[in-house]
Amino acid sequence: MKIDMEKRKLKSWKFFGGIVLLILALALILTLVAVTLSSVIKNKAAIYDNEAEWIREEFYEQNRVYGAMYDRETLRDESYPKTRTFIVRTQEEFDKMFIDENHIEVDFEKEMLLVYTYKATYTRKMKIKRIKEDNGIMEVELDVEKVKLGVGASCSPFQRYVVLKVDKKDITSVEFTIND
Repeated sequence: MKIDMEKRKLKSWKFFGGIVLLILALALILTLVAVTLSSVIKNKAAIYDNEAEWIREEFYEQNRVYGAMYDRETLRDESYPKTRTFIVRTQEEFDKMFIDENHIEVDFEKEMLLVYTYKATYTRKMKIKRIKEDNGIMEVELDVEKVKLGVGASCSPFQRYVVLKVDKKDITSVEFTIND
């Protein structure tokens, strides 16, 4: 009988210890998730994809990118960057970049725009995969729509503009990654 009591006590301690261990593991996981989520911006950003027609002509001309075609010629001058990124924080900056007949409404008290332009060879749609802010640097990851092999989504190299409207943040730079 004494041995049975000892076995029961041992089993109850093992059960109690297992519960405590499970609670500690869950607390650790929740802490890690909370820390990760604190640096990842909630994905309520709006994306305006392939919007070159909204860009002012003089801005477009002044901000060409290497490898894109202009007037049937591919720009191969290596003094031009392969990509350009702009953070638009004010109405004045917005007006210098965009024509009046655009569809972007921004409250610059609360929001800002991230504008990314680069040479593209496809017109497939993009969606936001992830936006993360860390030490004043915003990282934007975009996914390109997948299509079946043989579907004609490829084209001559052109300068593509992607515009994201996000909550206003105190950032110094933006890094874009495009998964195609």
